Amino acid sequence: NISSLNKVHDFLIKSKFNRNLTVIALGGGVIGDLAGFASDTFLRGVNLIHIPTTLLAQVDSSIGGKTGVNHKYGKNLIGSFKHPVAIFIDIRYLKTLPQKEYISGLSEVVKYGAIGDRAFLRWLNTNSKLILERDPDSLVKLIIMSVKAKVSVVQKDEKESNIRAHLNFGHTLGHAIESSLNYKGISHGEAVSIGMLFASAISVEKSDLKIDEFNLIENTLANFSLPVRIPSSIPGAKILQNMTYDKKNKKGKINFVLLTSIGSCCLNDHIDDRYILGLLKTFQS
Repeated sequence: NISSLNKVHDFLIKSKFNRNLTVIALGGGVIGDLAGFASDTFLRGVNLIHIPTTLLAQVDSSIGGKTGVNHKYGKNLIGSFKHPVAIFIDIRYLKTLPQKEYISGLSEVVKYGAIGDRAFLRWLNTNSKLILERDPDSLVKLIIMSVKAKVSVVQKDEKESNIRAHLNFGHTLGHAIESSLNYKGISHGEAVSIGMLFASAISVEKSDLKIDEFNLIENTLANFSLPVRIPSSIPGAKILQNMTYDKKNKKGKINFVLLTSIGSCCLNDHIDDRYILGLLKTFQS
């Protein structure tokens, strides 16, 4: 949050660093977002290097230049685009990553398959046991495939004015769940997992996603022990309210990333609030 950012700025200023400084983000997604935003705003910009140590950071958050901090009204609402001069990915960091955090990162990997590559999604589903065991060859393949998928989208739409929004599949609900819980008790990947199945359910009814494709997404998430149900402690109205702060929204309407098929996305801002509330209730049962 802003308080965390101020602490980093205080340290950099008191240490009398100049523009020759290089900030190194060694850690997961939160560290990368914070260090990236600090490096972009200190002295109007100094160099940044990412050394991501979590699976989620290696396959997603360290790539693409997004930085930011959370606000009480939503996740990453304050931030900038800051590309690092280098990203170093080493799977040996994943050996000591807690299983909960490792599984959380797999959510973003599943996302790449769902929005862009049916064959990759099927490979993830078929090889889930090896992946959960952190088989080195499987890890290298899934990281390379994920990085290529994200880079391909970012190169076409750096500032998220068009197709980069597809990378937010599952994030409309996911971010709303995180902010509803004050970013406690659920990881980003877990929230996105719920959001992806929620968006897939909407897609079946509103954008012609086939039920067997929905089942493939659901089965893949289940094989990785990722959650697909919304915590019952959160009022549906609160989740809906937090969705209204989503960065993709236009003219006050909630804008979902939906699937027309596995590998093909669309944006839809015509989903009725009553329909959303009803589906939220279903996902809490």
